[in-house]
Amino acid sequence: MKKLHFKTLKSDLPNMRLLFVTCMVVFSCAACVKKKVYKTELTNRQLSEAREKVLISELTDRKTEAEKMIKSIGDLNKTVGKQEGDIAELRGRIVQLSNSANQTTTSLLDEKNTLEKNLKEKTKVLFEKEALIERISDTQKERIAILSDLNTLITSKFSPFEGVTIATVNDYLLMTIPDKLLFENTGININTTGKMLLDSLSKVLTNQPSLETQIITYTDNQLPKNNKSLVDTWDWSLKRATILTRSLITDYGVNANQLSPIGRGEFYPLATNETPEGRQQNRRTEIIFKPKLKAISIE
Repeated sequence: MKKLHFKTLKSDLPNMRLLFVTCMVVFSCAACVKKKVYKTELTNRQLSEAREKVLISELTDRKTEAEKMIKSIGDLNKTVGKQEGDIAELRGRIVQLSNSANQTTTSLLDEKNTLEKNLKEKTKVLFEKEALIERISDTQKERIAILSDLNTLITSKFSPFEGVTIATVNDYLLMTIPDKLLFENTGININTTGKMLLDSLSKVLTNQPSLETQIITYTDNQLPKNNKSLVDTWDWSLKRATILTRSLITDYGVNANQLSPIGRGEFYPLATNETPEGRQQNRRTEIIFKPKLKAISIE
């Protein structure tokens, strides 16, 4: 082995120092470079870990959201399924209602036709009834006019006789004559005023040959004391009615077919028979005039 000479070493010392310094610099630089890299890598690693935590948190959130969305989708699917069932049911109901509507329409048309038919029939009946009412009204007016004219005529003929009353009752005229205007005190024979009254009556009857007349006499409950031929008050009243009727026929020429004598005795009193005034009021003669009136037809 070759030995280094001291002198040689001494001459190379500056270079060696330079080399040493260079090596130290290199080592120092190397050490510096490794430290920076380490810090950088550490920082990057910390950032990566932080980012990883953020990503893991976001991933967890996304998983939770995904689970919620899956659940929501399931619920929506259920809702959609239910709605589809409801829609199918509604469609079936629509078809049912449509069929029912068609049936109802047909039923309503039938009912409408029936109602129109009934209305037509009822309208016809109504027109017929209105026509009938009009005919009845016209007939009634005609009857009223006839009775009114007859009332006027009879009133004018018998107004001079005090106590005579005339009234229209239903379809006839009723004339009431007090007893003292017709009969003598014996209760049978016609007095002077009575003959005048019968004369006026005969003129009315002969001028109206279709006028039917009833002569109705009434008495009180006591028979005349001077007449022993009377059986009872009924017999008394009937004889009075017969005498009046016979006199009109034989003395005044009235058609017998117009006259009907009726005796009612004491059985229809207007007042009490316990007093002279009441008995005098009960003794009366009613003459019923029945003009020939047009019949009221309801057919």
